[in-house]
Amino acid sequence: MNNLHGSRKYHAFEGFTVFWDWVVNLPKKYDSCKIQWGLFKKSEVIVAPKFTEERSAKVQNFNCKTVIWGDRDHVYDIKAHKDTLLVIEL
Repeated sequence: MNNLHGSRKYHAFEGFTVFWDWVVNLPKKYDSCKIQWGLFKKSEVIVAPKFTEERSAKVQNFNCKTVIWGDRDHVYDIKAHKDTLLVIEL
């Protein structure tokens, strides 16, 4: 597994953190946004789909809006595997 912390290896019991920071260039027709996410390995559900809190969209420019969360989810006991997928939907 590729890691961003030099020689530090991934340890499943420590898990990893998913940061939900912001969405930019959201079409202006939307007044709010929430994220649905889940973790899967082939047909196995590792983390059942869950939602972030819905947040209001703020005007970014004439055509777009921005949504800010600043949240995070810590996921434990996920073994590294090439078929593991983090699926995210706005």
